[in-house]
Amino acid sequence: MPRFNGHFLWSRLDRVRSREDGMAIPTVLMITTIAFGLAAVAAVGTITAQSGSTRDNRSKTALAAADAGAQLAMQRQNKVATVAATPCVVLSAGNLVAGNLPSGQTWCTGIAGSVGSSTYTYYVKPATGGAGAASVVSVGSNGGITRRI
Repeated sequence: MPRFNGHFLWSRLDRVRSREDGMAIPTVLMITTIAFGLAAVAAVGTITAQSGSTRDNRSKTALAAADAGAQLAMQRQNKVATVAATPCVVLSAGNLVAGNLPSGQTWCTGIAGSVGSSTYTYYVKPATGGAGAASVVSVGSNGGITRRI
């Protein structure tokens, strides 16, 4: 059985440590790993910024839909003659007509519509006693984002 020669092992290790052969591969791997890490951080930042931009666009579109609903509500209120007994403007068989308030309510039933890919629903609170102005609330939605005016 051969004997273990410790001196031989230590001399080999000293020779490997003193030479720089073989250091290129670990150095290149380390630099490549760091470069990929920096690229990943930049990619995550870009994706996050794009997501925020998409949400901002949907928010603005939902607000525009709510505004369109409010303008349509006022246009319809001004177009149809209403009286204290029938203060609401409602759609009946595709026509705008004066209608009653829902029992026990102060706001007319909401009327929904769409503008492009967005939807809106508006609600009108008629002026009381023939004086003052009607109040309008409109809710617009786009891509899961909702805005109200």
